[in-house]
Amino acid sequence: MKARRIIMMGLSLLAVGCSGATTTANPSTTAPGATGPAVPTAVPTAVPTAGASASSVAHQYQTAAIGADAAYLRWRASVTGATKVSQVTGPAATYAAAMTKFDNAMVGLGATGKVATDIAALVRADQVVIGDLNSASSQTDSGLSKWAAQLSADGAKAIQAGQVVRADLGLPPV
Repeated sequence: MKARRIIMMGLSLLAVGCSGATTTANPSTTAPGATGPAVPTAVPTAVPTAGASASSVAHQYQTAAIGADAAYLRWRASVTGATKVSQVTGPAATYAAAMTKFDNAMVGLGATGKVATDIAALVRADQVVIGDLNSASSQTDSGLSKWAAQLSADGAKAIQAGQVVRADLGLPPV
């Protein structure tokens, strides 16, 4: 019962700060059926790029977020009430891949300055959550509650980083 409560708390925190999208997602850069951890192919830096407009970056952010939002909802529905590692492993891998896809899209936004710095922080925070999700298969049923608590804590940090990026882009908090 304790594991179920912790997993449910974790589910409420794992939106990863990218909710509220209203358009379609970019194509995936993660190959279907790939094994191993899903991680973004690059980490953005604060080095300015070609300088996309703020409204363009905000739109691209929302476009990329829709896939992560949908994956989160599938993840939540799949693991609600789960008490065994075998019940969370597949959905965790799927959600990690969707987060990776989102982060890869964030890398290519063309943001500059503070926005680029904050996007880099979001991607780093997401990578921690992705690592947690990818470690699901190495957990034990008895350790599931500890794993879920760590996932929740890391998810909260990613959500906060996402809120900073949303504020930078003039988007409402989620």
